[in-house]
Amino acid sequence: MKNTLLFLVFLTFCSSVIAQKYNVQLKFVFKQPYCGGARPSAEILSEAEKERGLDKHTFYVYKKNKCIDSVKTDDNGIANLNIKCGSYTLIEAWKHFKRTPDNNSIKEYDKACLKKEWKMPNYKLFIKTEKDFKLDLLKEVIRGICFYKYPCLLQRHLPE
Repeated sequence: MKNTLLFLVFLTFCSSVIAQKYNVQLKFVFKQPYCGGARPSAEILSEAEKERGLDKHTFYVYKKNKCIDSVKTDDNGIANLNIKCGSYTLIEAWKHFKRTPDNNSIKEYDKACLKKEWKMPNYKLFIKTEKDFKLDLLKEVIRGICFYKYPCLLQRHLPE
């Protein structure tokens, strides 16, 4: 009887630890490339190398190919996520909703290419505890890409 009670207490403790959610604060950054046509000055190139917070950007959180949540960054690129331990992927809204990167007509894009792109996550998130987590960039977010380099674009209109 005593062993059974001890086992039940241990089982309850383990299940509460496994089910525990952590509030994880994530910082999303990007570099704004120079997308003009004229040769940029050293100052412009230097400015393009600075990391900026990815403000007001929504990501959808996936676990085992199923969307479980979404998160939006604030003005500084910071997002708070209340989530359990585990491994997750994050993708941009245009991929989640199966749209084009610039919300233009799908006719301007290679549809087969877009179907592959929609499946490619932007980030991989590993959470062990609230203080022990890792966010890895897998694929650059659209804001860090010049418009004429968007993936799957059929005709690239390069700046003059």
